[in-house]
Amino acid sequence: MGEERDMQPRAVALGQHLIEVHRWLRDQLDAIRTDAVAYGERGGLRATDLRTHCLTFCSILEQHHTGEDQQLFAFLAGRYPELGPVMDELMRDHRQVAQILDQITELVEGMGAQPDPGELARMRTELDSLAALLENHLNYEERKLVPVLDAL
Repeated sequence: MGEERDMQPRAVALGQHLIEVHRWLRDQLDAIRTDAVAYGERGGLRATDLRTHCLTFCSILEQHHTGEDQQLFAFLAGRYPELGPVMDELMRDHRQVAQILDQITELVEGMGAQPDPGELARMRTELDSLAALLENHLNYEERKLVPVLDAL
């Protein structure tokens, strides 16, 4: 019984931690989208700064999703097998996000010092796609998993 009481604050903390991580991811993606606009403006952000911000974000998001797939989802699936369809949906989203991240990575790695209007438009399209998919994914994940984490 003492172990259950000790788990309660940690479980609530896990649910809140997930929300905080998601808030940070949203903020960073918004900042990158702003950076892409600044890069396209004369005298705006340098290509190296945008590249660094994008590549760092892409890596962190990929690590976050890998950790969820391999650790959090595996843990929850063992305790709540009825969440199987939810986990499948979330992992499908992770694969879609990974495809967009690959496109963004390819674009920023090929950026020159001066913005190419076509590549910049393509990057903004990919960032917009990522933002839309990620927002839906994070909202769904929070709705489905935070209550479960808080109820452990």
